[in-house]
Amino acid sequence: MPALTPPGWRLLLRADHSVEVTTKAEIVLPVSAISLVTEVTVFLLGLTPYLTVLEEEGVTSTAFGKEKI
Repeated sequence: MPALTPPGWRLLLRADHSVEVTTKAEIVLPVSAISLVTEVTVFLLGLTPYLTVLEEEGVTSTAFGKEKI
């Protein structure tokens, strides 16, 4: 799946079988709450198709981000 993710995104399978997604974003200071919420929203919207693929493969998550394998 890492070959399918956008440049700069990193996927890790952790020891407890949870999946960790990391990336970096630059935000111009001073930052407002609206800017922060916008950045998080854009990231989550971009993440949605990858979560769908994981779900189709049988990886589900709980509210705390732990995947059940």
